[in-house]
Amino acid sequence: MRVEIARLSLTLLLCAWIVLPAFAVGLKINASLESLRIEIKSDSAPPLATLVNAAIDDVIAMPVPREKVVLQMRLQILLEDTKAFAAAQRRKAAHYAVKIWRAAGFTDEPGLSSASDQESLERP
Repeated sequence: MRVEIARLSLTLLLCAWIVLPAFAVGLKINASLESLRIEIKSDSAPPLATLVNAAIDDVIAMPVPREKVVLQMRLQILLEDTKAFAAAQRRKAAHYAVKIWRAAGFTDEPGLSSASDQESLERP
């Protein structure tokens, strides 16, 4: 009986050691995404803010770790939804798509547009 309790305790401890850091990373990523929402509300036209905030909500709702392809598809939808907007608003959408991509923990290029990440971040 003691051996079984010790094994169970060790298993639970090991699971906590693996799961808790991943959970903490997920919380940090979600906080980064939330900070983008605040930035959007004070800085953008309402239709764009609504679309970007909806994308942020969807990304936060994704299970951690987030799948790259699923996130790319969601951000592509964001860019598609802004195709009828003025050029400046489309550039802002691409800017925020890259910020969401990076806040979600990815560092490589998402490949969402012909502009590089650096170009999208430099001119919102």
